Amino acid sequence: YIVGLAKALEIAQARVCELDSVREKRDRLIDALTKIPYSKLNGHRTNRLAGNVNIGFEFIEGEGMLLLLDAAGICASTGSACSSAALEASHVLIAMGVPHERAHGSLRLSISHETTDEDIDYIIETLPGIVKRLREMSPLWEDVVKEKGDCYAVQ
Repeated sequence: YIVGLAKALEIAQARVCELDSVREKRDRLIDALTKIPYSKLNGHRTNRLAGNVNIGFEFIEGEGMLLLLDAAGICASTGSACSSAALEASHVLIAMGVPHERAHGSLRLSISHETTDEDIDYIIETLPGIVKRLREMSPLWEDVVKEKGDCYAVQ
């Protein structure tokens, strides 16, 4: 056990140096995705795990997002890692005070030292189109566009 612990600590120490790069990618992803109208970061901007991005999108369901992201080759989840098979809104987001509607349309992306800049670019290019597609099918979104105008549509 001592030898195993020593090896684990050695690996962990080597990975600490990579956290800045993971944070930079996380922050770039957060900056891009929160530009989508009616999206909001769930949780604190910087006081979060280096590789965690959780953003809520109003007027869409997370399950639809997951299906389209999976078809595009992007792995994501709508809930916490421990309840990723559940269809309910994340109990963690609800406990944080995130409105149920936004929690249901929330997306969790995990980034690691293996995530490339090209991976981040691909998500940034792909996700706005998926959100737009799902919102175009939403009667709630149709009401927002009628009320606010087309300037709120995702480009």
